[in-house]
Amino acid sequence: MSWRVTLSQIIDSEQNSFNLVRFVAAISVLVLHSFSIQTGLLSSEPLAVETPFSLGQHAVNGFFVLSGLTLSLSLERNADLIRYAWSRFLRIFPALFAYGILLAFVAGPLLT
Repeated sequence: MSWRVTLSQIIDSEQNSFNLVRFVAAISVLVLHSFSIQTGLLSSEPLAVETPFSLGQHAVNGFFVLSGLTLSLSLERNADLIRYAWSRFLRIFPALFAYGILLAFVAGPLLT
């Protein structure tokens, strides 16, 4: 009997609750912003008094952990570093380019 667990098994959507963790983290960020919108102070959020981090900071830390796990799985599936970098590039830069064009030529003229 082997107790060895692979990253692929941990990340498998059938075996984990990452979507629930993402949902809770997103709601936590909304709750944090609701406190700061109401009072104008981030320090008014209750968890900020009890811990060194606010609720939103805990949520962002959770997002970083989940992102690290999913990036590690992506690298495990695609061990060739050049192909991995190229797939990361193709995932990020087309949307970033489109967003830049949209800001420069649509939002820029409308907002200036």
